[in-house]
Amino acid sequence: MPTTGGPGSGGAATVPESVSSIAASYQDLTTARIRPEDGCYWYTHRGPVETTELPLRTTNGNPICVRSPDES
Repeated sequence: MPTTGGPGSGGAATVPESVSSIAASYQDLTTARIRPEDGCYWYTHRGPVETTELPLRTTNGNPICVRSPDES
């Protein structure tokens, strides 16, 4: 079952179970989405000083993409 956005996210984000099962636990999957520019999942990180977009990564630190960058 996909993970969908929670309160305040508008419910727009949907991450397949195959992605949530390999994503590192410190990331906000409720804001994750695929960027068309690179075919990778990105999420919104809300830190104490700023809010920024970061690539969604596996527990090993690899970006999670649906296509390789050379396919763009």
